[in-house]
Amino acid sequence: MNTVNKAKIYLKYLKEIFKICKEELEINPKLPKQRGKRIKYFENMGLGLHPKWDSLNHVKILHCIEEKYHFEITEDNVSNFNNIRVAAKFLIKNHPKKISDKF
Repeated sequence: MNTVNKAKIYLKYLKEIFKICKEELEINPKLPKQRGKRIKYFENMGLGLHPKWDSLNHVKILHCIEEKYHFEITEDNVSNFNNIRVAAKFLIKNHPKKISDKF
């Protein structure tokens, strides 16, 4: 996988995981208009970093990620899902072909 494709897949994962979080946390954030700032907003969202992202909602988010990507989150890999940035990077390495084409 070349660098350009990897970057595109990373952005798709960021957006898809953010969408899951947005729905589960029932938030409608005002996103920055500039693409770079919007990406940083997505990347900096995680457990304990948003007022609504508590331990109960974290379990709900993990469940939705498992359902969407047909992937089991276990004791060994759960630490890779504490924020959106790390989750996207983990999924690129472990499920690069599972990403959907729409977001």
